[in-house]
Amino acid sequence: MEKTTIADKYLTFTEESKKLLDFELIGSIIDKFNKIYPAICDFFNDGELRNVIFEADPNFNSPPALIIVIETIDDDNGLVLETRIENNKIKFNPHDIAFQQQQQQRWNVDFITHELVHVAQDYKYFDGSYPSWIVEGLADYGTEKFGLYDKESGWGIIKNLGNHKSYKTGYTIAAGFFIWIEENIDATFSKELNDTLKSCKYNDNYFIEKTGKTVDELWQIYMDENRVYAINWLEKYIDAPLPKDMYDKLKAGDLADELDSYILEKTGRVIDDLWEIWKYTTK
Repeated sequence: MEKTTIADKYLTFTEESKKLLDFELIGSIIDKFNKIYPAICDFFNDGELRNVIFEADPNFNSPPALIIVIETIDDDNGLVLETRIENNKIKFNPHDIAFQQQQQQRWNVDFITHELVHVAQDYKYFDGSYPSWIVEGLADYGTEKFGLYDKESGWGIIKNLGNHKSYKTGYTIAAGFFIWIEENIDATFSKELNDTLKSCKYNDNYFIEKTGKTVDELWQIYMDENRVYAINWLEKYIDAPLPKDMYDKLKAGDLADELDSYILEKTGRVIDDLWEIWKYTTK
C-alpha cells in the first residue's frame, strides 16, 4: 500500500487545472510541496498545516498570487454576524508556467514557496493592520529559508541597496534586512515578527522592543554595512583599492560618472553591471 503524503492530505488541484497542466509539472509541484510545506508551517503557523488549492487560469494576468476572498454575513438589519476569509487558493496562469518551464526546466516550481508562506501566515484581518512590506518581506524570507532551487532559478536576496531603496519596498529587500537583523542582533526576530502579526499585536514599536532601535535607525546601519561589504567585494574584483574620493562616494551611495569611468577602465564593465552581479553574491 502506498504511503499517504502531505500533498495527498492538504493539496488540491482544481479540475480545470488538471486539464491545463501537464503531468510532469503537476508532479514537480507535488514533490516540492511535500518537501517544504511542513517546514514552512512549522515556522509560520506553529506546525498547523492548512489546505491549499492550486488553480490554473489562462485568463489570470498577474504573477502567481494568493487569492483572498472576504465574505460578510449580515442579519436582516445589516449587522455583521460573521466574516469569512478564504486565503488558501494559489492562482496562476498556466501559459506563464509553461514558458518558465521551457526556459528553466523544473526549477520554475520554486515560485510556489512564496505563496505557500502566505497560506501559512494566515493573517486574519486585511484592514491595514499588517504592513504589506513586512508581509511580503517575510514571504521572501521564507523563500530564502525553505526554497530548494533558488540558485538554479536565478532567484536570490538582493543585498545591494543604494539610496533609492527602502525597507518599505518589501519582498527581497525587506527579507535581506530581516536576515541581517537575525544574524547581527536577534536570532528570533523574523519568527517573532510573524507571530506578533498573527496575534494582531504588531506596531512600529516592535523594532525598538526587539532591538533597542527604530526601524529607520536599523535600516541606516544595514545600508552602511552593506555598502562597505560591496566596496570590499568590488576592490577584490578589480584587484586594487579604490581611490579615497571614489571610496567615499560609493560609501555614500553615489555612483558618479568619474567613478563609473574608473571602474569601466579597470574591469571592462560599468559599475551598474557589477552591482547587478554583486546583488546576488553570498557572504
